[in-house]
Amino acid sequence: MKQGDRESRKLWRHVTVGLLRNKISQATAAKRQIEQTQRDEAKARLERGERFTPAAFTQDPQERWNYKKGLFVREKV
Repeated sequence: MKQGDRESRKLWRHVTVGLLRNKISQATAAKRQIEQTQRDEAKARLERGERFTPAAFTQDPQERWNYKKGLFVREKV
């Protein structure tokens, strides 16, 4: 199955490779780039008055985040 650009394994692949090859500065630079991109996107959403809606989580009335397909909701394989 092909991952989208924003999915975890694809997004963090450069960090993972850096860690596996013991290139900590490379992994750190990749992590910082991901985090800066996320900050820039959050700032742009705020300026446009948009609210971020996660694809895999919902927020309950107590403002706790819940995975949409929790252990008891997932389909049986």
